Amino acid sequence: MLRVALIVLALASACPEGSRAASGQAGLEAVAKTAADIPRLHSLLVSHQGTLVLERYFNGRRATQHANVKSVSKSVISALIGIAIDQNHMPNVREPIGTYFPGQLRGDANAARRAITVEDLLTMRSGLESTSGRNYGAWVTSKNWVRYALAAGSAGRLFWRQRHAFTPRQLVTSANCICTAGATAIGRSCQRWVDDSFVPRGQSDFNDQLYGYGWWMREFAGEQAYFAWGFGGQYVFIIPRLQLVVVATSSTATGEERRGHRRTIFGLLEDVITALRPAA
Repeated sequence: MLRVALIVLALASACPEGSRAASGQAGLEAVAKTAADIPRLHSLLVSHQGTLVLERYFNGRRATQHANVKSVSKSVISALIGIAIDQNHMPNVREPIGTYFPGQLRGDANAARRAITVEDLLTMRSGLESTSGRNYGAWVTSKNWVRYALAAGSAGRLFWRQRHAFTPRQLVTSANCICTAGATAIGRSCQRWVDDSFVPRGQSDFNDQLYGYGWWMREFAGEQAYFAWGFGGQYVFIIPRLQLVVVATSSTATGEERRGHRRTIFGLLEDVITALRPAA
């Protein structure tokens, strides 16, 4: 009888956790069902505590297809800069870019451009003309993207919108590394760079959101989030407290302001947070 009682007690004590896990999965399935009805959405991936718990593709997309993630690549480049500094290929973010582009930035006319720092580029405060919007077509069709960007006017902000392609799985794997950095000496170095990247360095003049080294930041459903953001609805969200990574890719045919696509993705993210957040 005692043995039976102990088994019943063990099962009873396990039920709340099991119920929360089942509830969380049910919540994710509800999110996936909502996502399936979004015309421009291509993928939605959710990693929780290092495990991929949801992976869905929509509107004819497949897991093996690459996505043009647009400005999400700026966040990837930020991580590469951190690695370059860690491996002594670059002294620090205050290094002037003239060191790396001597051929393109010769002469007195380029003195101000030579003084632009790596940090200026990381925070989109270089003072160079934007390559977005009305300038995007001319820049992206130019023979040398770097030369074109460096030769741009002295007003505005540089918005390097590289057309790098990744699969959504590659994005969620990379973001998991950022979310869980710190286990080794290299990891601790990486964590320091991540922490520095997530410090607000400026504020956008078109959406009022804070920006660090290639990462945007704001709260969703009461949780602090950091995210990579690309034109058309390309996102990598990191919520460190929950060890949560959410990736969404979308059609790049139009801006995400059309028909509230951005708000829809933000709503999906908040639903994911609600489904996976531990009970109080």
